[in-house]
Amino acid sequence: MTALSSYFTGTASVAADGTTVTGTSTLWLSAGNVKPGDFFQSGHFGVFITDVTDDTHLVVTPWPGSTLSGASYTIWKVARPSIVDMSVAKDVNKIVTAMDTSGFFVFVNINQTTPDPSLGDDGQYAFQPTTGKTWVKSAGVWSYISIYVSTSDYLFGAIYDAKAFGNVRRLIKAFADGISTASATLTNAVFDLVNRKITPSTSTGAASTALSASLNGNSSGSGGTTYRVVIAAAQLAAVSGSYIRVRLIPATSGNNTSISAAFIGKKGGSAPNFDGGQVPLSFSGNPGVTLTVGGSSVTSDWIPFAFSNASDLVLSFEVIGTSDTRTNNAATGITAYFKATSAEVGLTTVTGYSNAANFSLIFDLIEVAPATYGNMTVVTAAQTADASVSQVQAIIEYNPVAAVTLNTDLTAEVTCDGGAHWTAATLSLLGTGQGGNKVASTPSQATTAGTSIQARIKSANGKNVELHGVALKWL
Repeated sequence: MTALSSYFTGTASVAADGTTVTGTSTLWLSAGNVKPGDFFQSGHFGVFITDVTDDTHLVVTPWPGSTLSGASYTIWKVARPSIVDMSVAKDVNKIVTAMDTSGFFVFVNINQTTPDPSLGDDGQYAFQPTTGKTWVKSAGVWSYISIYVSTSDYLFGAIYDAKAFGNVRRLIKAFADGISTASATLTNAVFDLVNRKITPSTSTGAASTALSASLNGNSSGSGGTTYRVVIAAAQLAAVSGSYIRVRLIPATSGNNTSISAAFIGKKGGSAPNFDGGQVPLSFSGNPGVTLTVGGSSVTSDWIPFAFSNASDLVLSFEVIGTSDTRTNNAATGITAYFKATSAEVGLTTVTGYSNAANFSLIFDLIEVAPATYGNMTVVTAAQTADASVSQVQAIIEYNPVAAVTLNTDLTAEVTCDGGAHWTAATLSLLGTGQGGNKVASTPSQATTAGTSIQARIKSANGKNVELHGVALKWL
């Protein structure tokens, strides 16, 4: 037989023959603990409840006993609706059965500051959705824990903190990186510090020459100038490729050529504007380069770029310091634009530039090539736990330039013992982060215990996938 349900939290006071019961530390109304028709009892006397005014006041039939003050009491929950729809009752019973588990939250009403002490079992948690506050019940008492933030949100936020600070971030029992050069050991992968990402190394077939334009003179006093070199489409070879690189030539006398940044793109509208699809050149992963006077040429990294000889091409250089440049003042179909300015090298639209027709400088060769991608391995820098741990959760931010299947084309492993034992951890897509990048997470993966925490991220099957951030949490 099921015992009759009751409520008895707090104390009650009522005058002899009175019809108002006043409670102390009671929750009669807001939590739905008491309803009209329930039976109020203290000692050997009892009355029916005719109304529930608020959490601390009841209306009852005249109290037959003597005056009570701060007395213990019991409210027997005997009120019943006049009509009970059986199908609704069955559905409610199913819901209650599903909720009657030790792991289910006790939800705290918006107008409550603490959970109802009559609800929940020891070891059960309470949660207030409006504030994110959580409590746990122990020895019959609700104890406040903290404001809940999901582990995924916490670790993903840490990735962007790392990006903002430009280095790895160590948090309490966690590690995150944006990406920085201190973050990982790479195989078949390169750092792109311009865009803070790790990309698979590329291997190309034979490079095709899109333009060869020799330089034969020097120009002095080029520092503090942004140059935009516009190459007419008619000068470009009919070749194709998804990657491009540019060879730069130093002056043969005078000063070094210091370039803080360089961009390449198609002309849009009036010269020397870009069409909006311009991309930065990089040099061994860096945005700028210094060409040593009288020294060797420098070739930029291969970068993704959809080359077409149907459009005019624009190369933009920001030259700084006391620089001289290598030039050609008889470069057919090439026009150089220049302006004493900075911070305009990558802008789509610019104004106020002077120009010199049939004039080129700094570069002498543009090459394009098809590209295939290496299967990269990225091992995060080891983080030392304060005590031996055996579980690690990883979150990664990535850009699938080519469509990838998680756990096939992109995999994750974790270790707690410095790589002596690696354990595969299943990646699941969480959603989309900033800039359209994807975010995936592993569960808290059990592995061999230790104090040296790392993750190993691998790409496979020649897929082009960029890694933008990694965060780890251990316990």
